[in-house]
Amino acid sequence: ESSVMIINHEDHIRVQSVRSGLNIYKAYYEVAKIEKKIEKKLSFAFDRNLGYLTASFFNLGTALRVTVIAHLPILAISSAITDLVKGISKIGYNISGYFVGQSEIIGNLFKVFNQVTLGKSEKDILEEMQAICLSLIEEEQNARMQLKKNDLIGIKDNIYRSFGLLKYAKILSYEEALELLSIIRLGLDLDIVNGVNDFDFLGLADKISNSRIIMDMEISDKVTDDEIDSIRADIIRKKIIKEVE
Repeated sequence: ESSVMIINHEDHIRVQSVRSGLNIYKAYYEVAKIEKKIEKKLSFAFDRNLGYLTASFFNLGTALRVTVIAHLPILAISSAITDLVKGISKIGYNISGYFVGQSEIIGNLFKVFNQVTLGKSEKDILEEMQAICLSLIEEEQNARMQLKKNDLIGIKDNIYRSFGLLKYAKILSYEEALELLSIIRLGLDLDIVNGVNDFDFLGLADKISNSRIIMDMEISDKVTDDEIDSIRADIIRKKIIKEVE
C-alpha cells in the first residue's frame, strides 16, 4: 500500500494512492487529504462549468480517476464478460486487460476504470465504481461455483497440471508464469489444490517481472532471456510450493 505524488508527468500534479482489496474509499480519502494540503500552497486552475483544467481534456471535471485491478479467471473465458463491458461502458466505465499494449488478457487480470470525470461528482464516481466491482465479484463467484459444480474433474485437472508445471519447470516466461499462477490462485480460492502456500497474486506478478528480477537480483541488463526465465521459475517455486516436512 502506498501514496505518491507525481510531478510533471502526464499531468502537472498527480496524487495517487494504491490500496489492496476493494478499498476504494480508503484510497480516495488518502488522496483527498494530500490534495487539501497541496491546495493550501498552490492555486489550481478551475472553471465553474468545466471543473479542474488539467493537462488532458479527458480529465476535465473532478479529474478523479479510479482504477480497480480484478482477477477474473472464469469470467475471462465466459461470454458474460462481453455483456458486462457493454453494460458499464454505457455509464462511462470500462474493463480492459491489466497490461498496457497487450491484445490478449494475460493472467486473467483486468482493470476496471472510469472513462468520464466531467459531469459526475466524486461521490457519484466512487459509488458507481464500488457497485460495479461488487457486481463483478458476485458474477465471478457465481461462475466459479457453477463451474465447480458442473466440471469439478476438469477444473481439478487444469489446476494440478498448472501446479506440476510451476513445481518442476526450469524456465518460465512472464506470460506463462502469470497464466499458471492465475489457475493456482483459483485453486486456492476454491479450496481445491494442496501443497501450495497462499500468495498475493498481484504482488508476486510484480516481483517476477523482468525489470524487477534484474533490479532485485542486481544482475547485468545483458542477462539472457533464458537466465531471467530460470530465475523467475526458481522464485515462484520457493514462494508458493510447500516444502515437505
